[in-house]
Amino acid sequence: MVTMKFSVGDTEFLHEFAVVEELAVACILGTDFFVRHGMAIDFARNCLQTASCVYPFRLSADKPRLCRLVLSQPEQFNAGQEKVVHVRLQRRVPSGVQFLGIVESERRVSNEQMVARSVQMPDGDGRLAVRVLNTSGCSLSLRKGSRIGWFSPVAAQQPAGWQVNSVESVRDDWNPLSDVKEWGGCGLTGDEKHEFERLMARNRDVFARDSSELGQSHLMAHEIDTGNAKPVSQPARRIPPRWKEEIDKQVDELLQQDRIYPCYSPWASPIVPVKKADGSLRLCLDYRRLNEVTVPDPYPPPRMDETLDALGGNCVFSTMDLASGYHQCPIEPKDQLKTAFVVPNRGQFAWKCMSFGLRNAPATFARLMSMALSEVNWKECLVYFDDIVVFAKSVGQHLERLKHVFQCLRDANVKLKPAKCVFLAERVKFLGHIVSQEGIATDPSKCEEIQNWPRPCSAKKVQAFLGTCAYYQSFIPQFSEIAAPLYRLTADGVKFEWGSEEESSFCRLKDALCSPNVMAFPDFSPGAGEFILDTDASSRVGLGAVLSQRQADGREKVIAYGSRMIHAAEKNYCTTRLELLAVVHFVKKYRYYLLGRKFTVRSDHKALQWLASLKDVEGQCARWLESLQNFDFEIIHRPGKEHGNADSLSRKYRKHAGHESCPSCQFSENVPVVNAVFGSGLSSKEVQQAQVAEKKLAAVRSYALDPGSNPSAPRVMSWEERVLWAQRQLIRVESDLLYFQSPGSGCQKKILLPPALLPKVLSELHDGVAGGHLGVRKTQEKVKARYWWPGLSRSVEEYCRSCVHCAKAKPGRSNRAPLQPICSEGAFQRIMSDIVGPLPKSRGGNRFVLTIQDSFTKWPVAVPLSNQRAPTVARAIFDHWIAHFGCPEFLVTDKGTNFESALMKQLCRLLAVKKCRTSSYHPMADGQAESFNKTLKSMIKCRMSESVGEGDWEDLIHPSLMAYRSSVHRGTGYTPYYMLYAREMRLPVDIGTLPESIPASAPAYVQSLGNSLAEAHSQVRTNLQQYQRKQKVLYDSRVRGPAIEVGDAVLEYSPALQAGEAAKFHCNWKGPAKVLEKISDLNYRVKHANRGKSKIVHYNNLRKVPERPEQFRLMNRHTAVQRRSAHPPEPAGCRQEPAGPATKSRNLRRRRSFTRMWCHQLPLGLGMG
Repeated sequence: MVTMKFSVGDTEFLHEFAVVEELAVACILGTDFFVRHGMAIDFARNCLQTASCVYPFRLSADKPRLCRLVLSQPEQFNAGQEKVVHVRLQRRVPSGVQFLGIVESERRVSNEQMVARSVQMPDGDGRLAVRVLNTSGCSLSLRKGSRIGWFSPVAAQQPAGWQVNSVESVRDDWNPLSDVKEWGGCGLTGDEKHEFERLMARNRDVFARDSSELGQSHLMAHEIDTGNAKPVSQPARRIPPRWKEEIDKQVDELLQQDRIYPCYSPWASPIVPVKKADGSLRLCLDYRRLNEVTVPDPYPPPRMDETLDALGGNCVFSTMDLASGYHQCPIEPKDQLKTAFVVPNRGQFAWKCMSFGLRNAPATFARLMSMALSEVNWKECLVYFDDIVVFAKSVGQHLERLKHVFQCLRDANVKLKPAKCVFLAERVKFLGHIVSQEGIATDPSKCEEIQNWPRPCSAKKVQAFLGTCAYYQSFIPQFSEIAAPLYRLTADGVKFEWGSEEESSFCRLKDALCSPNVMAFPDFSPGAGEFILDTDASSRVGLGAVLSQRQADGREKVIAYGSRMIHAAEKNYCTTRLELLAVVHFVKKYRYYLLGRKFTVRSDHKALQWLASLKDVEGQCARWLESLQNFDFEIIHRPGKEHGNADSLSRKYRKHAGHESCPSCQFSENVPVVNAVFGSGLSSKEVQQAQVAEKKLAAVRSYALDPGSNPSAPRVMSWEERVLWAQRQLIRVESDLLYFQSPGSGCQKKILLPPALLPKVLSELHDGVAGGHLGVRKTQEKVKARYWWPGLSRSVEEYCRSCVHCAKAKPGRSNRAPLQPICSEGAFQRIMSDIVGPLPKSRGGNRFVLTIQDSFTKWPVAVPLSNQRAPTVARAIFDHWIAHFGCPEFLVTDKGTNFESALMKQLCRLLAVKKCRTSSYHPMADGQAESFNKTLKSMIKCRMSESVGEGDWEDLIHPSLMAYRSSVHRGTGYTPYYMLYAREMRLPVDIGTLPESIPASAPAYVQSLGNSLAEAHSQVRTNLQQYQRKQKVLYDSRVRGPAIEVGDAVLEYSPALQAGEAAKFHCNWKGPAKVLEKISDLNYRVKHANRGKSKIVHYNNLRKVPERPEQFRLMNRHTAVQRRSAHPPEPAGCRQEPAGPATKSRNLRRRRSFTRMWCHQLPLGLGMG
């Protein structure tokens, strides 16, 4: 409730009003208002009377009479389909007047459509949404303006608490703004923001949330002109049975969405299912044969240069993209059968809408978009194929233009995808250019591949760079003179030394390659030269490309350079697949230049010439070929010697490529050496620059340069600055370097090491060839003998403690989790099983022993086995335990292949036994079985040491079991024999003793036996709990280790040796791995980066990866790149075709072995940084 001031004429009144939502009028005056202020309404004279005055008033305009409802846009209905459509009042409503009304169907009995009755209020433009049902038995098409029903105005009188919503708001409150990629980047005021939000909410129908909401344009239809060509029919390809269900599901969805229909056609193209990254299938079509006989559409694509010029002088931009634009364009009915495709076991289907892969689809779509936006194109927006950009000089003007564009798209019945739209931005990327208020700028990525070319570190790398330069040498003035220093490095017998002259030549050539002499703006005029795309792929390195255009004089000028590294999975591709990947990647990247134009692709891989004739293409290659079918190009083979421009770009990412700090690339400067500066790969210039840049050294540096000045100490100092200031008299300056001379250290000087260089020094003196990953004390001594800085010893200790390689290779203390006892409630509920062996072959031919023990009664069974294969183990468990004692509830074993076999799982499934397994390399989880195995082996070993030979160990198993079963178990306090039979075993020593009294009758014996067992089992439960409690207290006293949470990086204990690995050099800790799930307090689910499946690991077998302090992290990545860049170049002529997996793995091990051997032979002075 609020108190407001109300004015009638010159008189003001204060009254209390209730604030409500969605009121049809601005304010309602009730009887309480008129009674309190003494007013009355005279409707006969249209006046308001007070005690002293009479105020005439005018009633609002009459309500509109009964009015027809017509469609705002074309609509299509399947038989029996019901959906919400947008309609408008046929008669215009006075501006600002809104009335409630009843929506009804046409009053004709034979009406084919029915409109759901509803009470609604049209918006200011007379528009509303209604629900329509197609009652006929066939499809129904309604044109824009078709009469759909009636709107009858009613009085806006509602009981309190009623709420009137539109049909659309009840149906769906989704706002496309929630899915928009980006909006408001130009800086909006509060009012502008609210106005844009209202605009988006009012035009929700212009956006498609999913494929079920796509539109179907009526402006034009796609034609497939095949001339006099005979129909092309291809047989269906075999589909894996496991994919059939998913394919049928997608076909049914397309049928339900009315995009395809069953047919019988002389034309037929095969489907090619492609598995996507998320495991689902994508249905692709191979239209290559149909495209061969299709007559090209001569429709000229839009001029990119004119399109970009029209954007100048604007400061607010929005870019939009259609949702599955091709599927919103229908196909001419006479040509639909030409799109027929075959689904195995389902027959033929044809498309009603334009499908991907058709030859002239880009031209048709460009024509459709030009027609749809013809009223606003070039005036308020620009369209280039499916990309739309709206521009304006102010936000208000921009919102008005967005409204016009939305209306044009609504009239054309095409819809946008919000996730691809950017609204109200001050800078957008459009057609490969950056558009902003400042104008149109070339995308910097066109030249960044050249500008970021790493400095060559070998003659081979120089040759690769010069290959690109030489290709365009005719455009570079004085090329020979500029490149002469680099060519000298490639001569035979010349030592590779990179100096200032070579650096200048390298930089000048990079600038020349990006200059207007080499690069040019694209020319899209009708008589312009064709575009040429040169692509190349280097195995296990990268992809490279150069987009160029032929000039009037026949020469080629560069439009853009491109390259990228290949991903881990792509390293396994064969050469042809990798070269095809390069073509696909860069054709998509430069689609704005190439779409709708004939262009040439040049490659040094000859197999790509037969790309169009490949048969039975499937999987990834099929998806790539489908994407290329939208482009018109020809592939030409060019020998590798002539393909230097793209070939060099594909090799720039080689892992031993040049780096600015690579030892082979250091400038050849004659500078004095001092102590350990060169031991860590540092130059005196680098140390000097770091010391000057270090602010904490400013005060002591001033003092060291002029000790007689006796400057005062700074007012605010850190603890490091205080230590440095206290030791200022021991700091000297020699050759522009600061040294520390400690008392009693003789003539040896220590370099004052700034924190910025500390990570690089520690990386060499701990991780590098001079460090050897030795311990904290040795590393500290090595560093302190050469450098000085406050707190240096602590920094060295932190660095060594956080070394992941030391954590993997050195023993250290393992984690120890608290003990978690396992309790059994009764006999034979849970049994433990294990295999002992291999043992010496017995006379019976056995080499293994299967042990089984009940966790409650401790009753053991041991079975000699000739082998430990799954059938043998499964048979022994069934014959020697299940057949005697029945099926247990739980069977606990380790992860041996015999216990984890399919046969064992099937046996447990048939007998309703729950199979439990221990985690890897954690025998304590099956501690009872391990304890019994240890006891059994000890008993047999003692007996064999008496007189029996090794071959008779099998004969000692049953006597040993007899001794164990008749002995009191310290956990239960009873013998296993008593726990089973309620009496003690009669031993040979008991022959002379009196027998126990036996009940006279069988029922009495059963009663006595039951009472004895119940009493024993009850006592055993108590004893076991006390025993386990004591063991837990003793064990938990030595619990150690940090907490491990989900997302932590950990190392896993893995003592198993790999094939060909020496035990002496094996690291027991592997990783790092990521913790995916905390299953319990003891077990975690982890996954290694290079493995496909996750696994469950016990806490004791995990070790958290040491977290390196922040001050070392960035430098470690830097030095890691340096160390990789120091690898020697591959000998010339070593590039080969990709080998099989075994050869790749063997070659990789050889290269790593060679690299390690070469690195350890480096002299200390070369430091690997």
